[in-house]
Amino acid sequence: MAIKKITYETIDNIDYQSKISRFLFGKNDPPIITKVAFYLGIAGWFYFFIWYLAAFMSIKFIDGIEHPEQIKANFNKIGLEYGFDNFQTTLENVLMITLICLGAVLISLFMIYRRKIYGYYIYLGGWLASILVMVFMLGFKFFWEEITHMDKAIMLILILPYFVFYYLLKKTKESE
Repeated sequence: MAIKKITYETIDNIDYQSKISRFLFGKNDPPIITKVAFYLGIAGWFYFFIWYLAAFMSIKFIDGIEHPEQIKANFNKIGLEYGFDNFQTTLENVLMITLICLGAVLISLFMIYRRKIYGYYIYLGGWLASILVMVFMLGFKFFWEEITHMDKAIMLILILPYFVFYYLLKKTKESE
């Protein structure tokens, strides 16, 4: 019995994992620069998503730990330092909105992998929205003092190269 080669024409016979992969990544393999952009973005997205999700879950379920009043008192202390009456709720809202923005960034990364130019706009918009939400809702002073310089540098590393990647994709699309 001969082994039949799996092609995109026989996709109906392939399991769901392969169908999902085809939906996310498309049929065509992109150039190496697009793959670099995608994997750089995924690494940065994963880094921030894990941190923001952990922080959100910690704040959301703070009552489930032992002596939550001590932690809430520390939140109030930090909040008063930055001029907030209910800092815990504000930070929880900021983290939730940021996670939504990161969801848009993840979707845009798959659009970028499939070489859709508007994926770059959504990518940039998602990152800028997440930063601006933090700055406007928590204040620039909080952003500057409480967010590490390493995280701010990583944000820049995730945003700035995408202008180059966008330019290169636009040039290749024009030449096609």
